[in-house]
Amino acid sequence: MGRAEASRLVSRAPDGNRLGRQPRVVRRAADRARDLDGDQPKPKPKPKKRTPQSTVDTTTPLQPPPSLLVGATLADPSQATLAAQAGLRIVRVNVTWPQGAAAPDPTVLASLQQLGSADTIVGLTASPLPVDDAGRTALAQYAAALAANVQTLHALVLAPPATSATAPSYVAAFEAIRSVLPDAPLGIPIDGNAAPVATLTATVGLDANVIMFRPAPAPGKSLWTLADLSRVEDAFPDAPIVIDGAPAPVATTLKTMACGSTVSAILLDRLSDATRASFLATLHMAERGTFVCPGATVEALPYEIQYPTSLAQPLAVSLNCNRDCLYLVTLDRGDGRPVVARRGQLTGGPASPLTKVVLPNAKLAAGSYRLDVRIVARVNPGPVAKYLSPPLPAG
Repeated sequence: MGRAEASRLVSRAPDGNRLGRQPRVVRRAADRARDLDGDQPKPKPKPKKRTPQSTVDTTTPLQPPPSLLVGATLADPSQATLAAQAGLRIVRVNVTWPQGAAAPDPTVLASLQQLGSADTIVGLTASPLPVDDAGRTALAQYAAALAANVQTLHALVLAPPATSATAPSYVAAFEAIRSVLPDAPLGIPIDGNAAPVATLTATVGLDANVIMFRPAPAPGKSLWTLADLSRVEDAFPDAPIVIDGAPAPVATTLKTMACGSTVSAILLDRLSDATRASFLATLHMAERGTFVCPGATVEALPYEIQYPTSLAQPLAVSLNCNRDCLYLVTLDRGDGRPVVARRGQLTGGPASPLTKVVLPNAKLAAGSYRLDVRIVARVNPGPVAKYLSPPLPAG
């Protein structure tokens, strides 16, 4: 499909235009750990490909689309208000475990309860790690109390990263936390500045939902930079990756990640860096998918589509997109021919609200009709995503 054709959304996209994530082959832990060592530069990570799926009949729930979240580490939970005012969608707070404590101080829990609606990563630092069952039980109970007091927990990350020396204690502590939080999102940190191979070798078999990767600012012996992101992806193919500390220049890193990576979020080290007016403009471009990326094509996907339950006119469909998108909404007869249509564009991204698209009134003959929604990315347009409503009878 040509760029002009995609931007106009004129031609009908055949079934199979909507592409789904290509399943990645999950290797055994021992296989993934093998060959992680080495200091040769790695190629830049490539965007995950999508393989054809059939047209989505939205009597089936929509799958959450990928979004790039950008935020910062907070020096104190009280900074959450400033982060929200700046429009940051994800924040990180760090909590240190008092050795042997089974419950956080009430003031710590009260501060976590004030974090608001932004996705929150809680970095739980346990140094030293517990070395016996009693200590691990206390740590797990402490972690569970933290998780219970965060409204929108993106992940609870056990820190510091595992090393060759701490690997057995780290694994045992992580598994103790998992035993009391079987369904909570847990994360593993990987520091590209500090023996990342040892960390991956120690943790590659753990049940981690999120990987926090801190890239080294420059290449060096036994260091991993953003160019080594593919190594982390290969070791944890099913876990979203968060960049923990964007290398300078931050704006350039943000554009690179938005154009050609599979990371789910980027965290800056300081809130002040993420709230500068010049950076916020770059941030919103990344979240909305409006960077021009030469040679790249992307798919716009909806967070939600709301259809009418009858053919009472005027008919309206409400939708939003994970990136700036163009849409075409038609009311189709049973044979697939459109009766009326409306096209336009939406501002997308994690903050995009539902927008009501109202179709022109039309005289409808007796029969069955369906609403057909098609969207495509406004910038770097890729495949058209097509969604059909349940059948609606007339007459």
